[in-house]
Amino acid sequence: MRFERALRKASLSVLALGAVLTFAVAAQAAEKTVKYNLANGANSTPIKPVANKPVFVMGDQTTAGNVGSGEMTVVNSNPGDGELVWSALESDGGGPSAGFSPTPGTHILFIDFGHCVDLEVNDASSFVVHNACGIQQTGSVTLTW
Repeated sequence: MRFERALRKASLSVLALGAVLTFAVAAQAAEKTVKYNLANGANSTPIKPVANKPVFVMGDQTTAGNVGSGEMTVVNSNPGDGELVWSALESDGGGPSAGFSPTPGTHILFIDFGHCVDLEVNDASSFVVHNACGIQQTGSVTLTW
């Protein structure tokens, strides 16, 4: 009986500690969501990850018939190497993608089913959503760091 009581107290203590740590970590995370509604050939406004920190990016394409998602971890290495550095997983069977570039228009990853909406390098410290689908596309990009 005494052992069971001690075990129960220890279990509750571990659960409480886990909850406190979860909230402490969540309280330190920052998040930014950018919504887009793009005509064919258009780019979103530039999206700039914070500098010199890994940023998790989720792209969510919501246009009916072309729904999809993709994700990446990106580092804005400015100052430093002066470029974006990423590792990613593209939408709908596109597979893994990784690279680095400061060059505008460089493909990073597709975030839609049809592989015509992608994230592209805008400059050495930002990227854009680009629509090459032929029709208007909508969705959002969420950054967490």
